[in-house]
Amino acid sequence: MAGLFRGLALVEAGAFRTSNHLRHAAAPAATTYRPENGELRVAGSQIPGAGLGLFTKRPIRKGDVICEYTGASLTDAQLLTEGLDTSYVVGLGSGRHIDAREHLDAFGRYVNDNDDEGSINAAFVNRPEEFKVHQRFFE
Repeated sequence: MAGLFRGLALVEAGAFRTSNHLRHAAAPAATTYRPENGELRVAGSQIPGAGLGLFTKRPIRKGDVICEYTGASLTDAQLLTEGLDTSYVVGLGSGRHIDAREHLDAFGRYVNDNDDEGSINAAFVNRPEEFKVHQRFFE
């Protein structure tokens, strides 16, 4: 059985932001389960074809913690399995990965990737020695 990694996602923004659309792997449009808490909500993405996306419900500041990226732990060998859907996999380096595919309550899986380099506002910063993935805003 695969282990569970928890990755801490940090936001780093130059100014307050609200209803910010965070970006990473797209959730399937058919997903009906949408996690929500006092800070975050999952809703239809503003990125065409992306399905669901992650939004904040309150202004966020540089350095605010927004969510944990959780999922099953995978090795390089498991990751290379033919037919494995890697849409929700984040690499930690050193042959370790987090797979949030089956973790519908993991907010980090709803952060979408955007091919438009000019509108990308966040990047993952891996901390494999701590089993953490940081999300940072930049502009």
